[in-house]
Formats: sequence, C-alpha cells, structure tokens
Amino acid sequence: MLASWSTALLGLLLGVVFLVISRRRPPRSELRFYAAGLAVAALIYVAFGSFRHAGVQLPMELVGLAIFSAASWAGLRWGPAWIGLGWIAHMSWDLLLHSPAAAPVPAWYPSLCAGFDPVVGVYVLIVSGRFRGKP
Repeated sequence: MLASWSTALLGLLLGVVFLVISRRRPPRSELRFYAAGLAVAALIYVAFGSFRHAGVQLPMELVGLAIFSAASWAGLRWGPAWIGLGWIAHMSWDLLLHSPAAAPVPAWYPSLCAGFDPVVGVYVLIVSGRFRGKP
C-alpha cells in the first residue's frame, strides 16, 4: 500500500511539472498540449497491451483510446471542460479497470496516473475560461 501512495505522490509531482511546462505556451497551444497528453495517456495502455500480448485486454484499451481521443477533440472543438473531464475520467479508467494483475502496463503505472491525472484535469477545469476565444 505504501508503494501505491508514494507512486501516486510522484504522479502528483509529475503532474505539477507537466502543468509548469504547459503554462509556458500560449493559451491555445497549452490547451492542445493537454489534449495531446490525454490521448497519449490512453495510447500508453494500447502500446503496452500490444507488447505484452494482452490480447483479451487490447480491444478494451482501443476503446479507451477512442474515448479519450474523442474527449481531447471535443475539448478543442467545444470547450476545455471536455479535456479536464477526460483527464479525471482517465484516472477512473486507471483505478477501476486496471488491477495490477490484469493491467497491460507495469504495476506502478495506474498509481502514478492516479496522482497525475486529477492534477491536470482539475487544473484544466479551473482555468478553462482562459482558453476561450484565444488563438
């Protein structure tokens, strides 16, 4: 249990670093960075599933990739809240669907995301107004 908490704390710190790096961009570019990051977070599961021959789980991971890519696209098209909610939903995806024994990713990855994803998601939701109407 301690390892999960320490990994989640590391994820939280990495989430803050991700936000600091993202904030150096113009607002519209920053939003695209969050959208791309969400799609990449889902793609990591597909990549690991492909390499770890997780045949049964791979279709589920492809569905996840479609869901989180759609949230990214919707966020760029209709409003950043979709991206923020997508990051928070990805945390749920990590924790509810990926027990360490069944996940195609390393056992520590879902815990890392449990710290990382809500930091980014909540931040995007809180500051979503600053992305509206920006080039």
